[in-house]
Amino acid sequence: MCGVLPPWPRAFSSFISRVFYKVSGLIFRMKRISDKRKKQLLAEKELKEKLLERSDGHCECCGELPDWRGLSVHHKIYRSQGGKSDLDNCEMLCGKCHSARHGINEV
Repeated sequence: MCGVLPPWPRAFSSFISRVFYKVSGLIFRMKRISDKRKKQLLAEKELKEKLLERSDGHCECCGELPDWRGLSVHHKIYRSQGGKSDLDNCEMLCGKCHSARHGINEV
């Protein structure tokens, strides 16, 4: 029986290989995505596509093309305050306008 591992180290090794994965020498913890979260991600992606189509790739506030930060989805009524993620409550804003809407003064 030389070279054969007892059952618990094999099971532990199998568990570790399922929970962690290695990329370029770095170890990351794998996250399982639930079906509910997959639906949320798909809905967010579809919303972004519809908003981009509506705005034609321009900021809906200033009408200009986005700067290096790109366009961001902005909720008029924040989700934390009961706002929905739908076309009526969301708009695509450039980084400068998005910062201004949140009261962030840029230098």
